[in-house]
Amino acid sequence: MAGKEHEKKKGFEAPGTFALALIFFAWFVIMYVVAWMSLSRVWPVR
Repeated sequence: MAGKEHEKKKGFEAPGTFALALIFFAWFVIMYVVAWMSLSRVWPVR
């Protein structure tokens, strides 16, 4: 019967881990964009 209790629970079991993963992903995207912006100032395209 313990299996049926587990079947009743729906949804994501680790929302904090997912939130941290999204925060780190957003941080890396921001750093990627900032790096390209700074490189565009240092290496002008002629």
